[in-house]
Amino acid sequence: MGEDEKRRLLETCRGDDFADRRDAAILRLFMSTGIRRAEMAGLHVSDLDLDAVPLVGPCWARAGECGASASGSHKAVEALDRYLTKRGTRPDADSEWLWLGQRGRLGETGVEQMVKRRGEAVGLSIHPHVLRRTFAHDWLTHG
Repeated sequence: MGEDEKRRLLETCRGDDFADRRDAAILRLFMSTGIRRAEMAGLHVSDLDLDAVPLVGPCWARAGECGASASGSHKAVEALDRYLTKRGTRPDADSEWLWLGQRGRLGETGVEQMVKRRGEAVGLSIHPHVLRRTFAHDWLTHG
């Protein structure tokens, strides 16, 4: 996925509502860490430690059950911070799961459906693994 495609995909989340903030955070975390779909869906709020580092630094997350660490970009950290602010206003904000949907936890299927829906909005046929490959390509290209 090229820079223009990434930009267009992220532009679908430019709004200020809960879903836009959540989806922007998920997409940016996918693109900046290479995290797997199951790991993304399995994140708990306690897996994030945004206070331990400045927002201009990396965001450390325990990636689901595998326990791997993933370093996020500055923009991913900002997107996570914005999402957490919106998340805190919801009645289910005390849920241990990081990603919330309309009826509780956003699971693997919900994450995949969101990525596909956002892609279709700009004419892209994508799924979460495309974002993982994009991360790997960018990481190798930029050293």
